[in-house]
Amino acid sequence: MKCCLVALGSRGDVAPFVAIGARLAAAGHQVRLVVLADYAHLAEGTGMVVHPASAGSSRALWPENSWLRRAALAQPGIMYLMMRRNLSVTAAALADAVVEASEACEVIVAGTASRRMVRRLAAARGSAMVTVLMAPLRPSTRADQSVLAPRLAPPAAAWLVSTVMWRLTSGLGAGPDQAIRSRLSHSRQRTNRHRDLVESLVCATSTTLSAGAADAGWIDTGPVTPQPLDAGLASFLDNHPDAVLMGFGSCPSPDPQADVSLFRRAARRVGRPLVLQTPLLPTGRVDEVTWNAPGTDHRQLLGRVAAVVHHGGAGTTLTTLASGTPAVVVPHLGDQAWHARRVAELGVGISAPPRWRLTCRALTACLKRALEEPIPDTASRLAPVIAAEAGGADQLAEIIIEASHTRPGAPDTEGAGS
Repeated sequence: MKCCLVALGSRGDVAPFVAIGARLAAAGHQVRLVVLADYAHLAEGTGMVVHPASAGSSRALWPENSWLRRAALAQPGIMYLMMRRNLSVTAAALADAVVEASEACEVIVAGTASRRMVRRLAAARGSAMVTVLMAPLRPSTRADQSVLAPRLAPPAAAWLVSTVMWRLTSGLGAGPDQAIRSRLSHSRQRTNRHRDLVESLVCATSTTLSAGAADAGWIDTGPVTPQPLDAGLASFLDNHPDAVLMGFGSCPSPDPQADVSLFRRAARRVGRPLVLQTPLLPTGRVDEVTWNAPGTDHRQLLGRVAAVVHHGGAGTTLTTLASGTPAVVVPHLGDQAWHARRVAELGVGISAPPRWRLTCRALTACLKRALEEPIPDTASRLAPVIAAEAGGADQLAEIIIEASHTRPGAPDTEGAGS
């Protein structure tokens, strides 16, 4: 089977697709991966052929101006418009990479932002399509089954609002979709066959977190080839088992230095050693009670720290839950506020104020609460349940293989397309 995975987004969006593609490549399938150029290195050693969008980078996702970032974090509508505009700027490079990578592929796999462009291309080429959601973004009448459903709205209103929001979310990729339309028109391929498209829409998450909304388990987004833990960091953790871990991943911070200062002040106020993950400081020991470990696999840190402060991304949230580590979730954008709420509702962590209005006083208070019982005990008890729901990468690899047999014109023979 030949398949193309289009992972449009930051590291948290790309890593699950790398995990899926690695499973398919290991099984002998031909896998091509399209990513923004900054994230091509994540697929090294996986056996996939990477097609980086040459003019595309992580700067395509967020505004570079710090004031614009503050405005975007405070107002989701501004964030949406900026991301849609910025993706339009890099649309040509994305379209070129996707058109080249998807040539003669039986299946094209999309994420949320790339779904619109992939639908058009798959329909024109007669490929099957699989859309992978890392959070429950589909319309629903229940707020615990959809990020997009208002928490206190009655079922009919929840369905209406979540349906509208789902269409808007898919609209993020309008620019790349238009670029695909142009390329198909020039090549004289039909662009109006969406009615013939075979699409599987799959949500990969925890049924515990998402109240039964999952179609597949959640995806472990750690490196495909884990690296050994630095000896110095391991010794630091052995000597400071009460340390806390803090970092906001690849979220668009208006002032990364202010984040580091915030983390260090909050750790001092609760009297805990600190493990940071920031590129702004040298890797290694910062002072007697602070260690900086940028890029270190969360799976090697979580479970060895007393608590974690993170941004609420899907992968980070589920990895934290599976480790049994109490969490303080500071949402920045998108589905992160929903993850923060669910973590609090499950009793395994604290939902903090969003980053744009987070203060050191508020973070300190949240961290103290996360370290107090019953949260650590509840987190420890729930961890095996969440860990057992992993395995989404393997399940999705099987779904993609099955989709290759259901595309228009596919043979019915067992194993066709392999």
